Amino acid sequence: LVNIFVRIALLNAESKPNYVHHRVRAQALSLLQGIIACRKTCNIDPTHFLGTTLVLLSTKPPEKIETKDNKDSSPDDDAEGEKRKQAILRACVQICSILQCHDPTNEFLESNFCEILSRCFSFLTSTNDSKLSTMLENLVTRLLTDGTASSELISNVTVAVDNALIESRNRIE
Repeated sequence: LVNIFVRIALLNAESKPNYVHHRVRAQALSLLQGIIACRKTCNIDPTHFLGTTLVLLSTKPPEKIETKDNKDSSPDDDAEGEKRKQAILRACVQICSILQCHDPTNEFLESNFCEILSRCFSFLTSTNDSKLSTMLENLVTRLLTDGTASSELISNVTVAVDNALIESRNRIE
């Protein structure tokens, strides 16, 4: 069941953003939290995450192609792509937050959190998503201070945060 709810949450985040997908994603994450809170340990298959989610997060918007009428492709396409990335990253952060609260030594969290963190930092440097920023801040703070994360994960998170700060400073200069 855990893998089904993770996949439903990610698939709905990857789909065209709308109210129905948002509600289904929220319900899947709520059910996921309920199951993990009861079981405490679970194995999340990272296949969909690695094969689809990370690929979608890696894609850059297509180059604008001029048509015969000299019109560029719709700016709505870029905005929709950004909304999808935002929804995917928020779903990933929510999944990691659920795991960190109820199963902090989970292999999926240990193996994939730094990748998610790095994607979030990259996204946040080009957008102003205060909700994602707050979600990420709360998760990283909890992860670094509650004493349940492995020393390897803490070390990797510290390096990722340090790299993001350096990149941010370099962009300012």
